[in-house]
Amino acid sequence: MFLTFAKVAVAIGPDAIIVENVPEVTTDRYWPVVRRARRILEEAGYHVVLTAHDMSEFGVPQHRFRAVMIGMRRPFVMPRGYLSGTARRTVRQAIGHLPPVLPGQISPHDAMHRSAGHRVSTVETIKAVPVDGGNRPSHVGPACLRRVAERQGRAGYEDVYGRLWWNRPAITITGHARNPASGRYVHPEQHRGLTVREAALLQGFPSTWQFEGSVGPAFMQVGNAVPPPFAAFLATHLLGELFGPAVEKTDREVDILHSLGPSFSRLIPALKAGHRTLHDRMARA
Repeated sequence: MFLTFAKVAVAIGPDAIIVENVPEVTTDRYWPVVRRARRILEEAGYHVVLTAHDMSEFGVPQHRFRAVMIGMRRPFVMPRGYLSGTARRTVRQAIGHLPPVLPGQISPHDAMHRSAGHRVSTVETIKAVPVDGGNRPSHVGPACLRRVAERQGRAGYEDVYGRLWWNRPAITITGHARNPASGRYVHPEQHRGLTVREAALLQGFPSTWQFEGSVGPAFMQVGNAVPPPFAAFLATHLLGELFGPAVEKTDREVDILHSLGPSFSRLIPALKAGHRTLHDRMARA
């Protein structure tokens, strides 16, 4: 798809080209394809820069890393995040105002404020998880998780059935965020998974946005979307680059010119903690 997109873009010949994808495209497995796509655009006369951003830097209350490639006919400045540290929006700021609901219950005030219905065993597991960022105790939950821990001598899938922290951004909201068994997708205090409205607010959607279908399809619409605050920021930035004063040369300070290694996910803990920046990693590549 990356190569096909590049070929189609060249055939159309727009003033600006944007690619947004998972950050794993910057790693060893996918780098040859990304490098070829970049070459196609550059040979067609585009200035191209590839980088990765954490959406929490753009006002999204969620740590969501995404690769962004931009190509333009003239030199340009790459967008940069404007929030860091405690200035990032938190789970509490995004969903703390919503009224409590039970698993599977639909709020009388908002049809989108509904979670999946949970089995009794799932609710009992959730009740054993400490509030506000707690992890599942090793002695509760499905037997398969305990078998994993026994095989490897330590806990496995530690985020499964974990609660979000009130005063931090959420983890990446995916199309499977409806399911507490898919990751740290349990409400910080209430004994249930996230509602559609909560997931949407954590993704940056307006509070009145409506999604079609049942809970499952609605979560897929939320999780597969580009966060609206980032989309709006990027569109505004590119308008400035297209119609504002021209710059003499393309900003390549954040450009990823080499693979970042075998896996991007292994970099995420240090990036979240602020111990490392992508610029640091790119300098080592």
